[in-house]
Amino acid sequence: GADRFVWRWMALMFMSLLVLFYGHLAVTGSRLAYRFWVAVYAAQQFVVFGLSAYWTTSFNPPLRAALLAEQARISMKMHAYFREKLLWKTMGNATEPVSPITPEYVDSEFRSFLFFLFAPTLVYRRHYPRTTCIHWGAVVTRLLEGIGVVYYTYLVFRWVLPQFDRLSVFSDYTSFFAAWVGAMGPGMALMFLGHYLILHTWQNMFAELTRFADRRFYEDWWNARTWEVFYRKWKRVVHEFIKEYAYLDLH
Repeated sequence: GADRFVWRWMALMFMSLLVLFYGHLAVTGSRLAYRFWVAVYAAQQFVVFGLSAYWTTSFNPPLRAALLAEQARISMKMHAYFREKLLWKTMGNATEPVSPITPEYVDSEFRSFLFFLFAPTLVYRRHYPRTTCIHWGAVVTRLLEGIGVVYYTYLVFRWVLPQFDRLSVFSDYTSFFAAWVGAMGPGMALMFLGHYLILHTWQNMFAELTRFADRRFYEDWWNARTWEVFYRKWKRVVHEFIKEYAYLDLH
């Protein structure tokens, strides 16, 4: 159970901290060393994906989904940090100039990366807009909202799952269609509950805890008229990551 989940989550976090080491060596080393550490970093990403897939085989579905989600989040943050370091090396147009590798600089980088691991963003920057203090009332409110959403999600699953359990005994398409239509409403409810839990409650709670000031985690996706606009506004955090490290790199 939960103890194995915590230990494996900690292992993923430890492997992500190795990116600090790779990033510094890739930036300060020769061209050959740069290519070598890029290859090592790419291999590490594959190892992280492989370990996560293997580890989840012994978990129940909720813990399996949680570990895979954390693995995806950590991997994207690792790529964002390493990509920014490579940007300094290859293009010379990074957000900040390269500093000499001193103990003070390494300590500053470690603090910056550690903050980035828990901040509700997937785009790495040395500095972010911050609020002046933590509003603990807002944290408690978001926490209670999360508990309520999880409870309502459990109630919806109790309604939906028995209908799918009966799919194997349906003898005609009419029964199947009736069960499918009956699950559409709860399915939409699950989508909205998941969106509210992750992109509103969870993100805002961590933004408050880390004093992260940019709280625009999604936009008015309910007004979207095309799928393109919908997916761009629905998960703005992921969209910014794809735009920064995929679209602009391939442009």
